[in-house]
Amino acid sequence: MAGEWIAVDCSLHEKPEIYELCEITSQDVEICVYRLYRLWAWFALHSADGTVKATPARLAGILCGDAAFWLAVERVGWLVFDSNAGTATLPAWERRFSKAAKARILTAARMKRMRDGDVTHKRHKNVTRGEERRVEDSPTTTTARDAAQGEQQADWQTLVAAWNASGLPPWRSPRPPRDAMARLAEDGWLSVATAAIAHLAAGRCRFFTDPVALDQFCGQGFADRVIGHKYDKPRKQPAQRFDPDKPVPKAWDGDDAARLEATRRKMIESLQQEGKP
Repeated sequence: MAGEWIAVDCSLHEKPEIYELCEITSQDVEICVYRLYRLWAWFALHSADGTVKATPARLAGILCGDAAFWLAVERVGWLVFDSNAGTATLPAWERRFSKAAKARILTAARMKRMRDGDVTHKRHKNVTRGEERRVEDSPTTTTARDAAQGEQQADWQTLVAAWNASGLPPWRSPRPPRDAMARLAEDGWLSVATAAIAHLAAGRCRFFTDPVALDQFCGQGFADRVIGHKYDKPRKQPAQRFDPDKPVPKAWDGDDAARLEATRRKMIESLQQEGKP
């Protein structure tokens, strides 16, 4: 009987986020990887949608480490805390940890075994290259490809619905932006995008003077930078330049005008004494 499980990359210890987490926290890679495993396993047991009631300090008490460590995990993009709601969210939930994600992983593994077994059997019979290509285009492979495309279309509908409900400039075209499908093909991007949309809709990205459009949002790395708080600070204003339309300051009057006139006369007398015109 199979128990609860989560999908973890074999190369997790080599990912750039792990290196960054080790640098920020001064912890060994073994400690960082183990704590992340504890985090993901706990979410798998206690969350239905990738969000739980948790703060950095609470995670430290339930799992291990301290609040600073889990804030560092948020900094590298693997957690999102909402201090107002008192919640923590896993950005990659839908593509990695949900029951649907597990089903997709099991289906993909099963189809791969079927393809590998079919191809191996055919090769043992010395098939031609043309026959091998027909194996790759078998109904099983076509069904898997169609299922992946259907899943991506469903992800697009989820994305555009979340975007149009957020109060950001609505996307009215029936076609996705140019880069949208490429982003949706990235592992975990939809969950990151959902968190980033909420961050934008809350008005936390003060860097932008104009509302962000969906085609800009689908640019490579944009959503990650949003949830990484890269756009939270206002844009630096350029130095002021001379404005010909700006009103001329009012002339001095009263005592100030008298002192200015006295200074001017002294300068004229000094120049005359030196023989200058």
